[in-house]
Amino acid sequence: AEGYAGELDRALLLDTVCNASGRNGTCAEYVLSTVQSLAEYDIHDRHLAKLAEEVGVKITPPSS
Repeated sequence: AEGYAGELDRALLLDTVCNASGRNGTCAEYVLSTVQSLAEYDIHDRHLAKLAEEVGVKITPPSS
C-alpha cells in the first residue's frame, strides 16, 4: 500500500516515532495516548506497549 513503510529496523522505527509530528500533535504522544486509552478498556497489546515504553524513555529528559 502506498505510504506503508513495511518492517523497519527497530532503531529507525523508534527514531521516526519520536521525531514525527503532524497537525494533531506528535507521533510519540499518539502512541502513548493509544496505549493508555486501550488500557482503560482492558486491552493490552504487548508490541505497542513495548514501543510506548521505549518512546517514553527516549523522549523523557534525564532528571537533574
